[in-house]
Amino acid sequence: QQTYSSKVDDYGILRTIGAGATASVYSAIYKPTQSMIAIKTVNLEDNHLDDSRLEALRKEIQIMNLCKHPHLLQVYQSFVHSSQLYIVTPIMSAGSCHDILLKNRCVGLKENIVSCILKQVALGLEYLHSNELIHRDVKSANLLIDWETGTVKLADFGVSNHLFNLADLPKKNETFLLPFHAPQHQHPKKARRSFVGTPCWMAPEILLNHDYDAKIDVWSLGITAIELAKGRPPYSEYDPITIFTMVIEDPPPTITHCEYEPSASFKDFVQHSLQKDPNQRCSITELLSQSFLKKA
Repeated sequence: QQTYSSKVDDYGILRTIGAGATASVYSAIYKPTQSMIAIKTVNLEDNHLDDSRLEALRKEIQIMNLCKHPHLLQVYQSFVHSSQLYIVTPIMSAGSCHDILLKNRCVGLKENIVSCILKQVALGLEYLHSNELIHRDVKSANLLIDWETGTVKLADFGVSNHLFNLADLPKKNETFLLPFHAPQHQHPKKARRSFVGTPCWMAPEILLNHDYDAKIDVWSLGITAIELAKGRPPYSEYDPITIFTMVIEDPPPTITHCEYEPSASFKDFVQHSLQKDPNQRCSITELLSQSFLKKA
């Protein structure tokens, strides 16, 4: 596999792909091999970058460095130059699924496209869960697509959480993560209890401040399924407090009012993903065995 240097002069910025309060993402060229890559830059002296955000950033790089799976965005290299952190990743030419929905004027995607996207994301999540990792922010904005290959990669591990302590992470040259394949069994549950994620996609157990595990990613995937099919997630027209109340008190969202009539297997997928009781909710491996994803 190609290696990438930590010299800023080896990279040529081409254009801005996206920008936020503390970070920008660019398409770039790696000069030694003339290969196209993406570079995320973070201004480490920015006043918005407090200790918690720095910790989230450190966690994101650490996890992305460790994860070797075709449906998780990998970090090729990271380095600091003149108070700027540079994170080098593959370039995903189509941007995010959210970008595609916006370009499509928030009209949802066809069912066969939705199932193809979700299957790839589910495979990435299965890999994370089998290694006792939770993503905690699954949504269309964090699903990146490459036009040429149709590959979908799950990105933005800033709020990802380990079911083990960060001190347990391997040192740079230690092997930790398993090769990517379907795990033969689910790891025992280990619970977390911190409040992170994006409101529309949050599982009820997070909002209720209950212990939670990897099943929260299954809930978020179910919400993302509706988002991809309808162009927006359930409850998106409401303020966060109203969303919290509706997620806790109302029946789970269903796949209705699409541009098309969803298949029975699509409806089953959403129903099994959006069980309010996490004990009744499918695991990601169980979802992958359902016909909606198997036929993708």
